[in-house]
Amino acid sequence: MNAELMKIRKSRNLDEIISDKPIKIDPDILLDKIYGLNINMTYLYNINNSAEADINMYIEKITNNIYLILDLFNDMNIYPDYFYNIIVNINMEYRNLVSDGKIRGDYGLYETVNFSAKISKMIKEGLNNKNYLLNSSNIKDISEYFFEMIKFFQRYNMSYNNKTIDTCRLAFKDIYYNVTNIINNTLNNSDFIFVDIECLARLLFEYISFFVAIGVNPKEYLDELIDRQSLNTKSK
Repeated sequence: MNAELMKIRKSRNLDEIISDKPIKIDPDILLDKIYGLNINMTYLYNINNSAEADINMYIEKITNNIYLILDLFNDMNIYPDYFYNIIVNINMEYRNLVSDGKIRGDYGLYETVNFSAKISKMIKEGLNNKNYLLNSSNIKDISEYFFEMIKFFQRYNMSYNNKTIDTCRLAFKDIYYNVTNIINNTLNNSDFIFVDIECLARLLFEYISFFVAIGVNPKEYLDELIDRQSLNTKSK
C-alpha cells in the first residue's frame, strides 16, 4: 500500500520520499482517527442484520477506514508495507496452528504462543533498519496485496470471492470482533510507536481479508477516495 500513500502525499504537495524520522502519533490526532474508525464500524454493525444492508455500504465504510489508517501512517512518517508483511507472515504461522477456515483469529492463542512479543520484536528491528523508508523495490499497491491475500485464503481453505449480501454480513461479523479489539483495547491505549504500527498493520490485514472474502478488489474504491479527498483539500 506504499503506492497509495505516495499518492496521498502527492495530493498534499508532500515529497514522496519521507526524510523525517518516525514519530509517535499525536494523542489528539489518534483520538480523532479512532473516532472515525469506530464510527464506520458501528454504522456497519448497526445495519449488518437489517434489510437496509447493501454491499456498497460495506465497501464504502471499510475503504474509508483503510484511508484513515494510511493517513495515520503518513502522520508517523512511515510507509506501511514492510510492517503489513510482518503481520501476514505471523498470520501464516497462526494458520499453520489453527486451520479452521475462519477469518476471526483466536487472540488468546496469539498470547499463548507469544506472537505479540514476536511481532513487537520484528517491528522494532524494522524501525532500527529503516524499513519504513520508500525505495524502488517496495512500491506495491493494494491490488497486489489483494491478490496475495487470495493465495493466503486458498492455502488455508478459507472461503473467498463470494459477492453476496450474506457473505458481507458473515465476513463483517468475523472481522468485527478482531477490529474493535485492536482499535479500542490496544491502539487506544498505546504508549509506543511499535504498538501503533502493529495495530494499524493488523487492521489493514483484517480489512483486506474482508475484501477477499466478498471478492471485491478495493483498489478502484481507494483510488477514488484519495482523489476525492485531494479535491476537497484543494477546494478549501
